[in-house]
Amino acid sequence: RDEWQKPDEMIRFLGDLKNKTIIDIGAGTGYFEFKIKEPSAKIIAADVDDRFIKYINDRITKEKSSNITARKAEYENPPVEEKEADIVFMVDVYHHIENRKSYFAMVKKGLTANGEMVIVDFKKGDFEHGPPNEMKIDPQIVISEMKLAGFNLVNQDTTTLKYQYLLKFQ
Repeated sequence: RDEWQKPDEMIRFLGDLKNKTIIDIGAGTGYFEFKIKEPSAKIIAADVDDRFIKYINDRITKEKSSNITARKAEYENPPVEEKEADIVFMVDVYHHIENRKSYFAMVKKGLTANGEMVIVDFKKGDFEHGPPNEMKIDPQIVISEMKLAGFNLVNQDTTTLKYQYLLKFQ
């Protein structure tokens, strides 16, 4: 996964993480959380699956990662408190969210004044990685849906990752 997902490039796209509160919605096993090497960052790995929460908590204990916490997420409500996060990101999750306009409007309320939302998801096409093509959402659709939720696109990268695009919103 490191080879095609390029976690260092994805983390670099998040920007300066010093003293930031970062929430990964749909964290799964915490793949990115344990790769973020900024000790001053407060990192919250959120997922709907209790098995992933347990796995992350076990790994936090094992690796003594004091700046990472796990949080249970719900399908309809983003796991973000009001004005809590400097950065919210989701990788390969956007296409699973229903009622995106209301969901991301709630995420927006969870961001600090200059907070950012980063979405990484799969490009259209039949690739060896990712969901079936009919589940993939073109980045232009994501951009227009996020605009409806109150966000503005500030950065877009469709070339760094072979199978995915990176979008940053404020």
